[in-house]
Amino acid sequence: MNPRALWESLAQNPTVLAIWAARIVGVVVLTALLGYALRRLGRARDRLASFFQRALHRRGGGLVERSADILYRAVRTLLGVVRVAVSLGVVYLWLASVTIILDPSRRLFGLVVAPLVSAFETVGTAAVDFIPHLMMLVVIVAVARFATRMTHVFADAVTEGDIELSWLDADAVEPTRRLVTIAIWLLALVMGAPYLPGSHSRAFQGIGLAVGVLVSLGSGSAAGNLLAGLVLMYARVFRPGDRIKIGETVGDVVALGAFTTRLRTIKDEEIVIPNSIVQQSAVTNFSRYAREAGVQISTRITIGYETPWRKVHELLLRAARSTDGIETTPAPYVLQRALGDFYVTYEICAFSKNSRELHLVEARLCQAIQDSFFAEGVEICSPHYTSLRDGSRAAIPPQAHASPEGSVAPRRPGSPSPTSAATSSAT
Repeated sequence: MNPRALWESLAQNPTVLAIWAARIVGVVVLTALLGYALRRLGRARDRLASFFQRALHRRGGGLVERSADILYRAVRTLLGVVRVAVSLGVVYLWLASVTIILDPSRRLFGLVVAPLVSAFETVGTAAVDFIPHLMMLVVIVAVARFATRMTHVFADAVTEGDIELSWLDADAVEPTRRLVTIAIWLLALVMGAPYLPGSHSRAFQGIGLAVGVLVSLGSGSAAGNLLAGLVLMYARVFRPGDRIKIGETVGDVVALGAFTTRLRTIKDEEIVIPNSIVQQSAVTNFSRYAREAGVQISTRITIGYETPWRKVHELLLRAARSTDGIETTPAPYVLQRALGDFYVTYEICAFSKNSRELHLVEARLCQAIQDSFFAEGVEICSPHYTSLRDGSRAAIPPQAHASPEGSVAPRRPGSPSPTSAATSSAT
């Protein structure tokens, strides 16, 4: 029947027309009620979530506040799931009501709603047996996520100083967080694997066997480096930014990774050392005490016996005090290390808090020592001269002692120095 014939038939029968008009109005009203119900469900979820959030945040900040944020997100997610379930039920009631209104004989209901109901029943029947396993998986994942969130909250609290732990250094918080997170999810995977679909099939068992073989073959050295990295991290041997010496390698720690330690030398070279080698080597940390009193630097010089040792001490201390980068407290000091056949060995010791520029401070100290001794006309002896020399001449650059105002010109004793005499006799 075409629409025009249908309209003429309805026009000739006012009762049928009124019935269809009522049905259409009923459908419109139900549709409006459906939209209103869905909007109210959304608002109800938001209000409940906001109320729960305010209730949680009344207990203060810090760790409690971070835990409240996690619980709030969990409750909001749960309310969202409830809203979706209720919305599906409301839509089903709307669809069933509309089909019954439009066709009281329920033939339209059988054509539209019944297949949907049958499909849902089939899916539901297939999923009923999996529901216990699914619930266990949901519980395992939820517990793992909650534990991960709480780990992050705890780590943030330690980093920001809300919680103080004597056994956990601030630099070790982030690696510890990652390790704990990995351990949590590995444990969750082990616990949840038996509940996965097909977990008892041969294919699943074959995959597990292959993964186990690969891990066992490639994890020997990796596990050793990982354990060594954990030992180095929790033993607080060094931290990023420290100037250290491993074997013959000196550099600044760029990163202490899970498997390797990366150093940056004074020549801007990056050296990667496996953690197992670092653990087996002697590690010298120049920065550990430099943050407090400073790290000690020293250099040795040899001066002839004709120069009084008190004068040498005075010149060495003067050079140390004039060197940029050397601390005045603790004060520098001088040691006499040896009384040789031809000279006395002196060692100047000083302290510097700039552990990352020790090589530059030592270089400036040597320069200051040369300037100080040459200005006073004191010769810094070499171990031996290998050729004849004029005993009346000193090995001092002329400009070194001539330029300073009030300086003293070098003078030699009347007799040859022990170095010159020994060299001449040997020659």
